[in-house]
Amino acid sequence: MVTKTDKGITLVRLSTGETFTIANSEIFGLILAIDDACDRDPIIRCAHEICLEKSG
Repeated sequence: MVTKTDKGITLVRLSTGETFTIANSEIFGLILAIDDACDRDPIIRCAHEICLEKSG
């Protein structure tokens, strides 16, 4: 589950309840890392596209 807050994005792993927070200042770096990974690995690219479709 993903929730946007005033401090950034909070991710909750539903299977364990673990919570991860990505600060607003870290989001751009995360986007670059995902983009780079998608360029290098077709499986990651496919998973990322599926996530984008499901998120609306």
